[in-house]
Amino acid sequence: LRAAIGRLQAGGFLYEAGFLSDMEYAFAHALTHEVAYGSLLQDRRRALHVRIVETIERSYPTRLAEYVDRLSHHAFLGQDWAKAVKYFETPEARYPYGRYAQQAQLEIAYAHWKNDEAASALAAADRFIKLHPGHPHVDYAYYLKGVINFAEKEGLVAYFAGSDMSD
Repeated sequence: LRAAIGRLQAGGFLYEAGFLSDMEYAFAHALTHEVAYGSLLQDRRRALHVRIVETIERSYPTRLAEYVDRLSHHAFLGQDWAKAVKYFETPEARYPYGRYAQQAQLEIAYAHWKNDEAASALAAADRFIKLHPGHPHVDYAYYLKGVINFAEKEGLVAYFAGSDMSD
């Protein structure tokens, strides 16, 4: 790994972004990041995001609050919905009126829905709408509510009708 990182640094693709005890690397250019990320299959991307969450949790168990932005980001992209909710709730609790907390509230609603927790997702969307009626993304909360309600009704109809609504 060190040799590969060294070659990437020598080629100008990566640079050291962390301190000695917390060595991190970043892409030197956003386009390089996009090309590298885009070349991965979606299942591989999800698996890597999950591994990043696990690595941070294992490496810094007493300092997770310092990494909550990365943990929530990688849990969300790794589709680990339970952990995504857990880590998105941290900035919301700490800075309830901040811009990131507002975005976290929307992400929480989506993560609940993807984790098959429709009632929690609807409650989170309703809470966002109530707290931020003038927010530029309030339409997304309404959209999410519509999708959740449609999926719930479709499932109920299919259950009683015994048919697949997609046919």
